Amino acid sequence: MKVKYVVHVLSATVAAALKTLHVINILPAVALTTIEFIEKFDSLFDIFNSSTVIDKKSYRQAFTGAQHQL
Repeated sequence: MKVKYVVHVLSATVAAALKTLHVINILPAVALTTIEFIEKFDSLFDIFNSSTVIDKKSYRQAFTGAQHQL
């Protein structure tokens, strides 16, 4: 399976683009749920692919069970 395509679609960049379209009134308010879904999956992918204890992006740090990771 090609997970890399899903990772590209469910990325912070796509979420930011959709959020921008919402702010300038191109997307309706119901798009916010999709944006939140994409942001959560981006964070989830970061946690699954984490390998270091220290990283500037908190979700890329190794899973420790911290509240923000749960």
